[in-house]
Amino acid sequence: MPNYKRVFEDGYSYYLTVVTHRRNPILIENITLLRQSFAVSMQKYSYRIEAIVVLPDHFHMIITPQNVKEYPLYY
Repeated sequence: MPNYKRVFEDGYSYYLTVVTHRRNPILIENITLLRQSFAVSMQKYSYRIEAIVVLPDHFHMIITPQNVKEYPLYY
């Protein structure tokens, strides 16, 4: 795995891409479940979704976490 350098600072936005397991094209047909999943996630982590594009097997989004140390990928 590459050793990417990432900057995590409060007040910044972050671009994410999430891909389904084996690129299974399930997202569009389950869009209600995906929306519910974001609602549950936002109860645990405080962030704003600035933009999102949902495709059948992956989605791209830009989020702005309120506290970057709560960001799930922060290290």
